[in-house]
Amino acid sequence: MGGLDQALIDAIIEYQIDLRRVEAGTVKSVLNILTRMQNELVVTLSSQTPLTEFNKARKADLLRQVTAVLNKYYLTAQGELALSTDGLAQAQAEHTVRTLNTTLAISTGASLPSEAVLTRLADNILIEGGPLASWWQRLATDTSFKLSNAIRQGIVQGETNAQIIARVVGKAGQPGIMEIAKRNAAAVVQTATQAIANDARLKTFESNADVVLQLEWFSALDSHVCPRCMALSGKKWLNSRDGTHAPVGHSVPFQSPPIHFNDRCVMLPITKLSAFMPKGTRASEGGQVPSSTTFDDWLSRRTPAQQDEQLGVGRAQMWRDKKITLAQLIDGKGRELTLSQLQAKYK
Repeated sequence: MGGLDQALIDAIIEYQIDLRRVEAGTVKSVLNILTRMQNELVVTLSSQTPLTEFNKARKADLLRQVTAVLNKYYLTAQGELALSTDGLAQAQAEHTVRTLNTTLAISTGASLPSEAVLTRLADNILIEGGPLASWWQRLATDTSFKLSNAIRQGIVQGETNAQIIARVVGKAGQPGIMEIAKRNAAAVVQTATQAIANDARLKTFESNADVVLQLEWFSALDSHVCPRCMALSGKKWLNSRDGTHAPVGHSVPFQSPPIHFNDRCVMLPITKLSAFMPKGTRASEGGQVPSSTTFDDWLSRRTPAQQDEQLGVGRAQMWRDKKITLAQLIDGKGRELTLSQLQAKYK
């Protein structure tokens, strides 16, 4: 089996870049919603008489008001994401079919998955195994818990309303609860968008298993890739219409990105024509490199300090000492191994 077709890679990566622009716009809209939420919370807290004078009943009523504000805006943010991703699965599938039909040397006759398949996909987005709706509820619950604690602690410590508000919005050098809430919401938006796009692309590959023979995990060659995605980079699985994908040359079960929040990896197709295609290049943090460049190759050109930062000092030293390869950062089920587990296994 040959490698990846350069024109195919370029078309898919280019679409990924466009997708990131769409994603960035959605993130901006969602963060604007949470900024309005923050402003309403500030007004609610600042308009009160000194919170330290509140009795138990008034505190409970205030916390109910805060929770109601949070639920309202998180529901709005959830709706904004749904609106921005409406039709994304269909658009991604259509782009994938068009790419297969136009970038290869011969017409493939690639076809779309059924409308029912794409609809189910868009309605059942999973992030780290959990439904998207539950993640929004989890964000609202987590922010509510932290805000309630901040208000209670401020009251107990005799803080002014302004000091309690600073816990919410943050101050110089100290992020507030809302800054963390915004980062978490942005991660959900990014990951959900990538999940829809990757799932639609995968379903299209499966629908055209006579053309797409294998699937290859593709990780960007840069300093933001986590050890787990480094280990998966370049791994291949057989493609099939029924969604069962046997490993090729390894034992790691098939999984499709994103496998964690803010995962930017994609699954690329190896077609029946890939073996006859000339080798090309791929982008890296340091510029274009041959398409055959592995993550081990690329990381070996980095400084020891950069390797330490990306892998962690202990893992990086084991890798430099050639006790492990990047592929050995995960176990046979694709789970990341801790440093102690690696040291025990590869002394």
